[in-house]
Amino acid sequence: MDTNIGFHDADNSVLDNLDLIHKFKPYSDSTLEMIAESYLWFASLRSLNDPFEGGLSYKYDPGLTLDQILYSEFAFCTDDTNIDCEHTAIQAELKEYQKNPTDYIDRKREEHKKSFERSVVDNTKNYGYFCALSAPKIDEVANDITINTDQQRLNQVRRNQEDISLWSHYGDGLRGIRITYDPLKLKQMQNISTALVTYQDNPEPIDAIYEVRRRKGYWKERWNHIQSLTMFNTKATLWANEREVRIRTGSQGKVRIMPDSIKCVTFGEKMPKYRRVLIIAATIQHNPNATFYEARISKDEFKIEYTEYEVPPLVYSPVQPASENQRI
Repeated sequence: MDTNIGFHDADNSVLDNLDLIHKFKPYSDSTLEMIAESYLWFASLRSLNDPFEGGLSYKYDPGLTLDQILYSEFAFCTDDTNIDCEHTAIQAELKEYQKNPTDYIDRKREEHKKSFERSVVDNTKNYGYFCALSAPKIDEVANDITINTDQQRLNQVRRNQEDISLWSHYGDGLRGIRITYDPLKLKQMQNISTALVTYQDNPEPIDAIYEVRRRKGYWKERWNHIQSLTMFNTKATLWANEREVRIRTGSQGKVRIMPDSIKCVTFGEKMPKYRRVLIIAATIQHNPNATFYEARISKDEFKIEYTEYEVPPLVYSPVQPASENQRI
């Protein structure tokens, strides 16, 4: 498996290979505050919006299942003083198995699966995740001169369709905004790790009984591998157009970013003007060189068009987060 898709502590090299990071948001007081106070919100895994988040496909090797059960059940009986304990326990367990092998194996599989899932919860409950969409540093399709004109048109149509889907799903139907961040600025956050989501048709398969087979001190290595390369950066293929990037930290809630991390803000065409003014004011206090655009539905075809948004005259002074009722 490609090691670039996993979380690696203190490794943020994924951000080096991205040109832009986009975050779609509906308008709200918290969105305005996030811009004005220069932070990102890191959520728990349970609060992420994908109902299939962290899914696994459990599998078992029938030829090894009994041995694995016995090992994991009685691994504590390993020193010389516990040899009798181990022998007695295994003999008792084998008698249970012989009464009804099929029911015994099924019951033990379910027990080990639940044990594994409890371990997963325990080992992820304190992590926070910021999920955004990414753009690669080099658009290989656009720059490949060997691709014919028809293929280029098809690729452009595909990107237009993706934009429509993203604005509809995440951008509050063109009533929200798209914040564009500089990946190299975000890289300067402390104690983070990054991963690109991988997309596939089925959840990652895993043998729960094997993963429960562990001695003290062995679990951490296995856990890091599972967490990094399987569960929390794998999503269904139908989401592949998002090119999601995830930033992980050891805590949840607000995490400060460099004040000039925002490169661009794009307004959905249905956002009222007074809200745009509030967002512009909150942005330029830290990012005087930030640019602003408007996303509009084309009048002639199903596509999103982007035009530069003319910034109205503003008083360049520090702006406090404004409430929904505060209109300029």
